[in-house]
Amino acid sequence: MNDYAFPKLTFGINPLLAAAILAALPLPACLAQVGAAQSSTPSLPANAPYVATMTFDVTSIHESRPGPEMHFVGGSFAAHSGNLTLENVDLFWLLSIGYGVDYHQISGQPDWAGRTTFNVQAKSDAAANEKMATLDNDQVKLEQQHMMQALLAERFNLKVHWSTQEGDIYRAIRGETYLQGQEERAADS
Repeated sequence: MNDYAFPKLTFGINPLLAAAILAALPLPACLAQVGAAQSSTPSLPANAPYVATMTFDVTSIHESRPGPEMHFVGGSFAAHSGNLTLENVDLFWLLSIGYGVDYHQISGQPDWAGRTTFNVQAKSDAAANEKMATLDNDQVKLEQQHMMQALLAERFNLKVHWSTQEGDIYRAIRGETYLQGQEERAADS
């Protein structure tokens, strides 16, 4: 093999060049520390949408067995917090909280969705509650919806698909089952 194919390396590096290389190595680390002291959060544009990230810390969901003594249905989040208490609510109620939809806008649910009711106790940690207290009402609503969506995905294995459908506004407002019953009665008479 020829010696001229590879240049020979010499260790006679210019001392001034070596000093410049050594000085340049720690410089980015120093600059990163200075930048971190000035701003610990990345700056977002003023019109950037709020992104919800919180989830419940502890959750308890039990099927409720409502009977004649059932006196309460419903519940809600505690004001500006991640603490939720619901009693005797069905899956539609949970979906309504999590996604802000009405019953008639939900399709593809299992048969038990309207018959089975649940008691739900869910709490976030103290740090999340402190953060909730600093948010405005719209941001709190987004966080609470995100928390419920995460709960539904984790505990009910819920998968959501959004679609737009055309239909009768009258049927949508009055409810499909009510109108079907009326039409069947009219056909029988």
